[in-house]
Amino acid sequence: MGAFDTKPDNVAFTTSSVTNAASIGTDLQLRKNLLERLLSVVCNVCPGEGLGSLILTINLFTLLGAYYLLKTVRELLILAERGAEVKAYSSAAQAILLLGIVSLYGWIATQLNRNWLLRWTTLFFASNLLIFYFAGQAGARIGVVYYIWVGIFNVFTEAQLWALRQTSFLWSKAKDCSRYSVLERRLERSQGPGLQDD
Repeated sequence: MGAFDTKPDNVAFTTSSVTNAASIGTDLQLRKNLLERLLSVVCNVCPGEGLGSLILTINLFTLLGAYYLLKTVRELLILAERGAEVKAYSSAAQAILLLGIVSLYGWIATQLNRNWLLRWTTLFFASNLLIFYFAGQAGARIGVVYYIWVGIFNVFTEAQLWALRQTSFLWSKAKDCSRYSVLERRLERSQGPGLQDD
């Protein structure tokens, strides 16, 4: 008896198998909670990932919103205090500082718990905003330091966002669910073929 036998009992068995497969698909849809069903309208969220996806989305929105506000202030401060030439030199200084800071951060990351490191690094950058505010109120010229700091803030917070994503969601599962597939593909293309994980 092969798969293509036309006896009535075999046909009924094949039909019931297809019906069961369809019901399995609806069972998977039923396992999504209300938040996951709402998020499924705009992106593909797998069951059990609604809260994590929402937190990651809020984190991304907050991070990018903060960066664009800080970047606007950075440009105004550096140009008003020092001029365009110092802005170019500050970019070079930022690149040189990042060489040492990223190496130090990498070493610290191997010594500490990742979640603790992410939390305290974010708090460190947030506290620096208060320092810049009070220094600016005191009349200090903070344009160059603030310019370099915002560049370093941008590199670290974006790296931390993707580290959080990596620890929150398995890479293979995230690729399957394609939660941020458009953004991921753009980032992978910008990183070059050597860094892609296919």
